[in-house]
Parts: sequence; C-alpha cells; structure tokens
Amino acid sequence: LRLELQTSIMTSTRTFAEYQKEKREREWKEKVQAKKEAMGNAERVKTSTEYKKIGNDKFKSGNFHEAQQYYREAIVFVEDLVDARRKERNDLLMPLYSNLAQVYI
Repeated sequence: LRLELQTSIMTSTRTFAEYQKEKREREWKEKVQAKKEAMGNAERVKTSTEYKKIGNDKFKSGNFHEAQQYYREAIVFVEDLVDARRKERNDLLMPLYSNLAQVYI
C-alpha cells in the first residue's frame, strides 16, 4: 500500500509538471497568435526578419534559450503566409528552421 501511494504521488507530481509545461506552451502560442493576427502580411515578414536577426545575435552571444524563443516566434509569423509571399516565406523559413535546429544541438 505504501509503495502504491509513493508511486501515485510521484506520478501526480510528474503529471503536474507536464501540465505546467503544456500550459506555458499553450499560453505562448495564444500570445503569439494574437500578435500575428494583428499584423498584415508585410508587417509579419518584417517582424520575422527582425526576430531572426535578434535570434542570431542571441545565439552568437551564447544565449540559446532566448535565441530559440525568437526563432520560434519568427517561424509562427511567416509559416502560413499567403502564396503571393511564398518566396519571402521560404527565404525566411529555411534559415529559421536551420537556426532553431542548431539551438537544440
């Protein structure tokens, strides 16, 4: 009985930690989505380009966590751009995904 209780407590702690992580991710996505919806296509491209540059600076200075956040947000801004902006979207997404992968290495 005691072992079951300990296992139950450990499982609930892990579950709470997972819940907190999921909650933070969900709140981040909602915040970024609201920002994105308030922008036009040109502004989304401009902001994504700026965030890519900031992410690069953060990466070069060794601040990988902040670089990751800037790259992720830049990707969200341009990943669903209209087809008329396909070239700009692809020109941004390729290095952004590459840079994001580099952060995780």
